[in-house]
Amino acid sequence: METLNHNYLYLREDIHPPVRQPCQTDQDYRSTISSWHRDLSPQKQTLYELLRGQVCGLLSVTSAEQIKPIIENPDLRRQASDRVLNQLGQVYGIRGLERIRQKFEDYGKHADSVIDHLQNTLSYPGCVNLEMVNEVRAYDDPTDLLLLSLDGRWSEKAIFEAKRKLLLQTLAASIDRRQREIGIEGQFKRFVNWLHERVWSPNLLLGQSNGSFLISTHDPQTWACTATRLVTEEEGVKHELDPFQKKTHLPQRRFMVEKGLEIPLYVTIRDKSMEAKILKMLRKGVEDPAIAVDDDTGLLVVVNDVNDARKFIGHLIHTGYKSNYPVIIEDVSYTLDGEKYNGKHASSPKLRMMKFFIRLANEMRVECIIHTLSSFALFPHPLLF
Repeated sequence: METLNHNYLYLREDIHPPVRQPCQTDQDYRSTISSWHRDLSPQKQTLYELLRGQVCGLLSVTSAEQIKPIIENPDLRRQASDRVLNQLGQVYGIRGLERIRQKFEDYGKHADSVIDHLQNTLSYPGCVNLEMVNEVRAYDDPTDLLLLSLDGRWSEKAIFEAKRKLLLQTLAASIDRRQREIGIEGQFKRFVNWLHERVWSPNLLLGQSNGSFLISTHDPQTWACTATRLVTEEEGVKHELDPFQKKTHLPQRRFMVEKGLEIPLYVTIRDKSMEAKILKMLRKGVEDPAIAVDDDTGLLVVVNDVNDARKFIGHLIHTGYKSNYPVIIEDVSYTLDGEKYNGKHASSPKLRMMKFFIRLANEMRVECIIHTLSSFALFPHPLLF
């Protein structure tokens, strides 16, 4: 299986040499590799050398013949595992062998979750079983996965899945390293504290919201939102829906603008899971999370209308400069009025929202997505994804 338009060496099947079969002698295997290598283009020969250098470097060997004893000898395998983990610990900024081992177990579980998600998404009754090979699921040690991918006793499916899991572990490790390097959890906590200290109405208790329900009516053919209204929480609980209606609970906060006017809005934190971040890196075909995952955390905001959206953004900017926490708005996209959304990597052109990034002083960059009641009422809907 060859994955196009990416730089992931572990999934570039066209540059992976044939694995040594159980009955092959050293001489036969060298002859097979030489013949295979001669047929490669200069570009693929270079990529193969890069891949070979990484594999041999991790295993501390200089030739393919030295890998066979490691595969077969449990003591050599354990020694190799310790070496590989220590090297990966240096690459990803993790100290202590046991902590490194635990981290890669976590990365392995994230990799399994990504595959399970894709399996559930792509499966349908009567389709081919996409379930992962049991041994690949059980292995979280990158040395076990690497050696499996180099062992001709395993099936092609198992070998491919081992390479795939290694790649997904690598992406998870890169994301985790970046999050630790920039201290994203601490930064986002400071941002949330700034919101409840400076942005929300001083007439509210910290964390206070007023419950309401959004009642929306939809076109039976297109699911377009034809009408919306807000009702109190008590009314919403009792409200019985008519055909093609939907109700959504919106615990609303308030912010104060000029002359003491308070404007309600619903705000929730959008924190991407590790699995979602890995999938985004796969869609973009890159290995640097700083490029692919620029929306680790963010806000989803629902306001009554476009005017309230503008007032909220103005309030953020004004409050930021007033509190010596300057706010810069970046990368704005606006389709609330029906313009075509030009998002990349499988985003639907039918999306209706305002999206931008809030850069806070010299700290983090937070994605903010703003919906009006009518655009928010469209979600979730399969035609929009």
